[in-house]
Amino acid sequence: MAKAFFQIINKEKDPITKVNYLIKGIKVYDNYLRRNLNLQINTEKIYSRIICNANIKNEAINTISKSFQNDQDKLKPIESISILANIKETDDILIEESIGQRIKDLSVCFVTIIGVIVAIIQYILPITQ
Repeated sequence: MAKAFFQIINKEKDPITKVNYLIKGIKVYDNYLRRNLNLQINTEKIYSRIICNANIKNEAINTISKSFQNDQDKLKPIESISILANIKETDDILIEESIGQRIKDLSVCFVTIIGVIVAIIQYILPITQ
């Protein structure tokens, strides 16, 4: 999904729309990292450093787009993001997933499961009567 956002960015002309897709693409990639590595991107640093710096904004979009085209290295985009955002090794670009975020993700799962269980019960009850 993130790859698709970055492909769309290259076709857009409006800079606001490009930045909007940039943010959406990074958020989707952040979700991927959380699911697979239990790490999340420190997005506050990334967004402000890339978006506020006009010199690297277009370069960031192009470089990150190219990094998503490499299907073998799934961590290449985070490497590109950290280089473009000028984040030093001492700064934390990847942080441990917060407990609040884990609870939020689990609550979405439980709400879905409860909804399915209620639907099954409502379906079964009329059959038994």
